[in-house]
Amino acid sequence: MDMGRCFLSEAKVERKYWAEVIKTAAYLKNRTLTNTIERKTPYEIFFKRKPSVQNLKLYGSRVFVRILEEQRRSKWDKKAEVGILLGYTDT
Repeated sequence: MDMGRCFLSEAKVERKYWAEVIKTAAYLKNRTLTNTIERKTPYEIFFKRKPSVQNLKLYGSRVFVRILEEQRRSKWDKKAEVGILLGYTDT
């Protein structure tokens, strides 16, 4: 919850996004060291491999959200919109 509160405050997003904030906090917590004896992350203990952190970006930073081709009416329409990073996916 503390991590989630910090994310909401720092990213200056509305409280209605609390579910995404909590999912992101859990995602990041599972990829950081918690077991100091074994020096492993919860992800590593569960999946038996190190997690990839290449996709991590600063929470609340500006991102570009791609607009699917089917949703564009002509080739002159925008291909992306500006958004705010609220979470991560495993795909």
